[in-house]
Amino acid sequence: MGMASVNVTISKDAYDFLRRLKRNGQSFSDVILTMKQKKQDVLSYAGIFQGIDLSSIEAVRINARKDWEKR
Repeated sequence: MGMASVNVTISKDAYDFLRRLKRNGQSFSDVILTMKQKKQDVLSYAGIFQGIDLSSIEAVRINARKDWEKR
């Protein structure tokens, strides 16, 4: 017996994000469920930016986003 399916509406940005994560042979459901399994406790990141120059973090974020959009 197959898995039930439901249609959902998502933004183009959300679709593009999921599409970039999707690998050959994976469904969008597979991608979403993989993300669910990788869920981490937000508190595990508490304090990681303490003492770091925020402008350097912003530069890294901008460069990472540009790199990600090329994929």
